Amino acid sequence: MKGTGQPLKASVLSMLRQLLLLVPLILILPLFLGLNGILFAGPIADMSSAVIVALFVVPEMKKLNRHIKEKDEETEEMETSPA
Repeated sequence: MKGTGQPLKASVLSMLRQLLLLVPLILILPLFLGLNGILFAGPIADMSSAVIVALFVVPEMKKLNRHIKEKDEETEEMETSPA
C-alpha cells in the first residue's frame, strides 16, 4: 500500500495482527477457552489479518489493473492515430 501512495492504510495493516487482533484475542479467548484460548489467539489473529488484508488488496489490484488497461489503450490510440 505504501507503493500506491496510501501510507495510512499500510500502517494500519502492518499493525493489524500484533496490536489490533492478537492482544485483544489473548485477553478475551482465555475467558472462554482457558489456556487453549491463549494458544489459539496467534493462529486466529493470523487468519483474520490475512482475510482483512485480502479485503484491502483485491480491490486495489483491480483498480491498478483498470488503470494499466486504460494507459495501454491510450498508448495504442496514440500509436495508431495518423500524425
